[in-house]
Amino acid sequence: MALTPGILSGSTHGKPIDVTSTTSGAADTIHTGVASATNIDFLWLDATNDSAADVDLYLGWGGVSAAETIGPITIPASGGPQRVAERWPIRNSQLVKAWASSASDIKITGYKQAYTA
Repeated sequence: MALTPGILSGSTHGKPIDVTSTTSGAADTIHTGVASATNIDFLWLDATNDSAADVDLYLGWGGVSAAETIGPITIPASGGPQRVAERWPIRNSQLVKAWASSASDIKITGYKQAYTA
């Protein structure tokens, strides 16, 4: 068993992921889980709000149906990073998606730890 750190697949070289979507149907991909039924990606995600108003963030964990949606998570205006997921698991190529109540105000940062059985 091994834990290996890594970058979120929706990020370019570890840069923040801009949440541009305001609907679940066009949600932005934050990470695609490992393509395995036994290995797991554990995710740490932080959200930062660049606007002057509070923004609601939604996470689709494995999909975007109501049963798979976490939120709203209110991200305070002009605040620093707020933890929105800590060591949450994903695997089997399932997607973690994000959308918000306003476009391009929320930035997602974080990392994964890949667990190999």
